[in-house]
Amino acid sequence: MTTRIAVIGAGLMGADHARIVAEDLSGATLQLVCDMDQSRAKSVADSLGATDVASDPEAVIARADVDAVIVASPDFTHTPLSLASIKAAKPVLCEKPLSQKPAECLAVMAAEQAAGRRFVQVGFMRRFDQSYAEMKSALDKGTLGRALM
Repeated sequence: MTTRIAVIGAGLMGADHARIVAEDLSGATLQLVCDMDQSRAKSVADSLGATDVASDPEAVIARADVDAVIVASPDFTHTPLSLASIKAAKPVLCEKPLSQKPAECLAVMAAEQAAGRRFVQVGFMRRFDQSYAEMKSALDKGTLGRALM
């Protein structure tokens, strides 16, 4: 099964995510690129072979031909688009920050708990780097002692 991914936001980060989906992510296809600037969305979509472009992110999330979403739009949109993705039962990779407001982050967590599963992954770029994975392993094994934060 191929996962059809929509990228919301066609700026620097969104274009990079779109390229990774189109060129490097096996089992996935770049279904569409969404941006308020239609010409920018079209430019990214055309260069990477996306099926469609759009300008309404909430409509994109609701589409039946979208299985998962990458949110790389302006920061203030991250929480509402993540909540819309949870409501639509679609996994979302959200660029950081999820929000600058703790209450909004808690609202996303509460929505996931109410849905009964996790949908949102915040894109912490170092999380899967080898050195960070080794540090996590050392912490888990107790090699470094107890973490203070």
